Amino acid sequence: MSYLGQVLTNNIDQSSVKEYEVKFSSMTNIGDVLTCNGTITHMDQTEMGKLLKIELKVLDQDNDEKLIGESTIMVS
Repeated sequence: MSYLGQVLTNNIDQSSVKEYEVKFSSMTNIGDVLTCNGTITHMDQTEMGKLLKIELKVLDQDNDEKLIGESTIMVS
């Protein structure tokens, strides 16, 4: 879960994250190679900037979902 959060905070300021929600979808085994990614699924223009909704996933070496979630961020 923390690696997935780092996908966001390595690329944007932590204060821009308005929501962060994830859930485990399957067991991760020792030795699994994990890949974290995010996809922008929706964008709204507001007075304060762009509000982005991002779909988050952690996949293993077989492309099995291990963690899924969503985040909302504000960018100017």
